[in-house]
Parts: sequence; C-alpha cells; structure tokens
Amino acid sequence: MATTTEVTVTDSPSKNADADADADAPTLSLMVEFTGGLEMLFSDQRRHALSIPARDKNNKPVTVAYLIEYLCEKTMEDARKELFVLDDHL
Repeated sequence: MATTTEVTVTDSPSKNADADADADAPTLSLMVEFTGGLEMLFSDQRRHALSIPARDKNNKPVTVAYLIEYLCEKTMEDARKELFVLDDHL
C-alpha cells in the first residue's frame, strides 16, 4: 500500500480546518493519495484534498503523527481503523 502527500503552507484559514483552530492560524494544504487497496478505508476515494492547522493544540508544528490522527478522525469513514493504524503504527 502506498501513500503520496503534497504539502503547501498557507497563511489563510480554511473552512476544512479543525473547529478548535484559531481563525487566523496558518494552515497546511495537503493532497493525500491512497493506493494498493487502502483507499477502501477512505470511501473508495484515492485522493483527498485536506487543509489542516499548521500547529497542534499545544501550539507545536504538526507532525506526520498528527496527520495520521487527523485522517482517522476526520477523513476515514470506515470503522475498521485497525486496518490503517495498529498500536500507533501504520
């Protein structure tokens, strides 16, 4: 299974950003692509355009771990999270 990610940092807020994020907070615009069957966990959609906060709730820059958690909570509609993440590992 493969995942491709494109990242762009913007200073403008996005309507897709977390509701907890400050309206003036910078965001990261991402294009995430799932292949090799992984797309079945994400509504059979290979490409997902996301806009996530550039900083987490502790005001630290977001990490790949944050992105994975965001994908599980906000993008994955399949209940079988364990097929994507198991013991905090992909």
